[in-house]
Amino acid sequence: MLYILSKHDEYPELLEDPEARQALIEEWAAPIGQSIVADWDFSDEIQATLNPNGQDRSQPGRKADLVDVVLASKAALNEEERANLVGSREAQRLQLTEDQLPLIDEAFQNKLDSLVTAVR
Repeated sequence: MLYILSKHDEYPELLEDPEARQALIEEWAAPIGQSIVADWDFSDEIQATLNPNGQDRSQPGRKADLVDVVLASKAALNEEERANLVGSREAQRLQLTEDQLPLIDEAFQNKLDSLVTAVR
């Protein structure tokens, strides 16, 4: 996504339109990210996080991994998906409980605030 947004100067009309920008990100962010991490020789585990829905996640007894973290994080940030997060396979593998969600939210907000402060 960062690569796409870095092209704002070259394609301002496309990236300033919120709907067009979102469509572009949804279509191209994963393939561009996959190319970058493959070219930079990132681990297979990190490469798998760029297309988490394309992974076979159905093996019983599978241990939690980074893809589970990414999928659970995305669900937590989506109001519709958050309601079913704790019951998901990813949350079960991560042993995530309803009681932990407010603590995770608070930690996330603290990290985000820290990042914003550092960038200013």
